[in-house]
Amino acid sequence: MPTSLTTFASGATIDATILRTRVASIETYLNEEIASADRSTNWLDSNRIYRPDFFGYPDAHTRLVTGESHYRQVSTDESERRVFSYYLLSASYIPVPGLCATFHIPSASTAYFLRIFASFYVYDFGGDDTAGSPLDETTYAAANVRLAVNGTTYAQTHRTVYKGSQTGTSFFAGAFYPRKQYSMAYTVPFSGLSAGINTAGVYVAPLTPPAATEWKHLFFQQGNLVVRYYIR
Repeated sequence: MPTSLTTFASGATIDATILRTRVASIETYLNEEIASADRSTNWLDSNRIYRPDFFGYPDAHTRLVTGESHYRQVSTDESERRVFSYYLLSASYIPVPGLCATFHIPSASTAYFLRIFASFYVYDFGGDDTAGSPLDETTYAAANVRLAVNGTTYAQTHRTVYKGSQTGTSFFAGAFYPRKQYSMAYTVPFSGLSAGINTAGVYVAPLTPPAATEWKHLFFQQGNLVVRYYIR
């Protein structure tokens, strides 16, 4: 369907609300309402396409015509390790610093999609094995990890971190096979989003061990996060 914008009358009062309303009407027309009958042959010129904007630290993201792409990275450097413990919080999901992004959606529209891609290295270390509990990938879950949007976690992305500590023996301090480089990907429907500020990323819920000597610390030592929202 076509759109029509009138010019401002001479002497008319112009404020931010009026300008935002006109800009929103143009964006809505271009992104959702434009029809084939509105176009002519070779109508799309470079001056009709807004070039991408690229932003660096501390909010690395790209702003595109119909959406944004946010990127986060946690390096392998020990200074960037994120440490969690059930001593401080147990069974509640909390965000992992460096693996979350905050973004702004201009308006409420069912045409928006959000896709999240994450990869990270996580493990348990520093516990005691004096009780003789096994080190494997099925017996003792030290934490649960999920992707979340606005604090709501998605069970479809569930990952489990298993106990990897063993200091009650002289042979080794920790097993490597329970350590994981996990990858996640999930598409969030608009029902999980809202107009305005939204957050998305990796959340972890440390679990209380059956005995206080089972495990102590959870480490996130490296990882990447990509959060993309766009209009379909």
